[in-house]
Amino acid sequence: MISSVFTLGYFLGAIGAIALWIFSRTTPEKVVPLGSLLQKMLESRTNRVALIGIWWWVGWHFFGQPGPN
Repeated sequence: MISSVFTLGYFLGAIGAIALWIFSRTTPEKVVPLGSLLQKMLESRTNRVALIGIWWWVGWHFFGQPGPN
């Protein structure tokens, strides 16, 4: 039961992300496209360093830990 709720949540999140992406491509004056947002965000050296730190943390905690034996 609980796994189906999580599956539905991920599915709805994916559908929402796709809908937002399509909406941003059709009306860029209302919603900034992801590429433009990243380009503006990565102009600052501080933001680039923070992004590297975030990716390091995610990789360390989710991909670097050994799984169950």
